[in-house]
Amino acid sequence: MDNKRELNKKNIISDYDLSMAENTLAQSQAQLAQAKAQLTTARQNLSFTQVKSPSDGVINNIPYRLGALVSPSIATPMTTVSEIDEVYVYFSMTEKELLAMTKSGSTIKEEISKIPAIKLQLIDGTEYSIEGKVDAITGVIDQTTGSVSMRAIFPNKEHILRSGGTANVLIPYTMDNVISIPQSATVEIQDKKFVYVLQPDNTVKYTEINIFNLDNGKEYLVTSGLNAGDKIIIEGVQNLKDGQKVQPITPAQKEANYQQHLKDQREGNLATAFN
Repeated sequence: MDNKRELNKKNIISDYDLSMAENTLAQSQAQLAQAKAQLTTARQNLSFTQVKSPSDGVINNIPYRLGALVSPSIATPMTTVSEIDEVYVYFSMTEKELLAMTKSGSTIKEEISKIPAIKLQLIDGTEYSIEGKVDAITGVIDQTTGSVSMRAIFPNKEHILRSGGTANVLIPYTMDNVISIPQSATVEIQDKKFVYVLQPDNTVKYTEINIFNLDNGKEYLVTSGLNAGDKIIIEGVQNLKDGQKVQPITPAQKEANYQQHLKDQREGNLATAFN
């Protein structure tokens, strides 16, 4: 345009030609601005073709195929992202169990601090190597079950734990002056547990026991029904009846008999070889 204006000053081109040139420039500038706006819109629309998660995690299955039409109003989400570097584990315990652990705490925060670090037993029976910590306890007791809902948080950098998985929560608990018995020594009938107590005349007495609700999967802690010094049958209880007479043998005697049996077999085989 500067050249056009110089030519106009020298009367080489008319005022009309200069005005037409200025109009053409204005039109071109408007078209350029429109094109830039369209480019911005196109770039924004292109960015929408890549759906990016706001956080790192593991995605679920994607139910839509290539070319399917999706929008923010679709009923089924495109996928679900699980952020699992840390995993929340939800579980519950009875009011009595919770009080036994936290009765000296006056506030929820103090109660949580008194609960020891917990462990997880995975679905395959193995134990998760990293301990977790309870970080939340509901303030309401379920009137139907009498239980309290709780939440624990576990570090999960290796992504071994997955959202929606199941596991057993293991909570360390200390009790004094209790009797520990193998779970294999008990018989369960209608949610009640019984053991066979050995009597002085070598008969067995069918005896109901009460146990602490938490266990390690191998032993029960007996809270009532047995006294210190009582002897119980720990093997073959499914074949016993109340009042039946037995020939008691201690685990040490059983092991000694087994070793003697192995020794007799070896000596018998050796004698056969020399004969």
